[in-house]
Amino acid sequence: MQNLLRIPLYFGLFLVATLSIAQSETNFSQYMHSEGLINPAYSGSKDALSASILHRSQWVNFEGAPVTIALNAHAPILNNMGVGLSVVKDKIGASDELSVTAAYAYRIQLGGGNFSKKRKRSRLSGGKKMLSFGLQAGFDRYMESYGDLTLIDANDPQFNGQQNKVLLPHFGFGTMYNTKKYMIGLTIPRLVTNTVNYEDAAATVRSKLLHMQQTHFFLYGTYLFPVAEDLIIKPTVLFKNVYGAPLQFDLNGSVLIKQTFWAGLGYRSGAAFTAHAGFIYNSRYSITYSYDLTTTDIKTYSNGSHEIRLSMALPMNDQFKASFTPRFF
Repeated sequence: MQNLLRIPLYFGLFLVATLSIAQSETNFSQYMHSEGLINPAYSGSKDALSASILHRSQWVNFEGAPVTIALNAHAPILNNMGVGLSVVKDKIGASDELSVTAAYAYRIQLGGGNFSKKRKRSRLSGGKKMLSFGLQAGFDRYMESYGDLTLIDANDPQFNGQQNKVLLPHFGFGTMYNTKKYMIGLTIPRLVTNTVNYEDAAATVRSKLLHMQQTHFFLYGTYLFPVAEDLIIKPTVLFKNVYGAPLQFDLNGSVLIKQTFWAGLGYRSGAAFTAHAGFIYNSRYSITYSYDLTTTDIKTYSNGSHEIRLSMALPMNDQFKASFTPRFF
């Protein structure tokens, strides 16, 4: 029993130590609802086929500002594994990036025996501890459309209306530990970092494995505080770090009323204050909206950022549909 109690402590210390080693990854204000986009270990963590689509418009009214569309789906397979797929499209000025990622997770149930169909009905409402490890792999397609630019010198040979395209592989790792009340996770979305140099319309790619000056680390955690029968408070924190850059963090506090309505406020260090609200229907479908109030100098030219997310969680097995319990992380 004492060994089991030490596991989350050792895991937390490992996460903090790893952060001391080590941003171009997409920011999501609704990261607390979109773990499948940032950590492969989250794949299959629900007893359901889970799918979501998210649209983010950053710095509205700022010409060339980032626009992101993200899709994610994941599901459990066999007794202790999960698989997932993510597609993320980013448009920033003349740059266009498409990222496709497949994820695999292996889950270990601690202190509660092995997985079984008999146990699955109570796993979400019980006190079982889960340790998950995940791997992800995919590709990034980068494209620069110089014809979209307005040039000071229309004859500049570096911007002759051409398109530069390059296709790059990526690999990532993640781990997660959770009980029914709290969760902590660590993810390294890019174990291999790629540097692309465009010279004479040709792309030169340089790849490095775990290059500490470019590798991003994400550490996050959440806890559920049931303060009344129909009221849950959920604080969440996310740390993002890369060597040579200031540590960035997101702090959020949410309340869940009658397992139906979400509302919350947050702060992203050096960037924005956030507010979000959402609605859950029939424990399976949800819609969430968030707004970022920018705190940087861009606020003079922008009306903030908007993010909307639609999701569903459909039980995989008919015998559990009637007793399916919604997950709040």
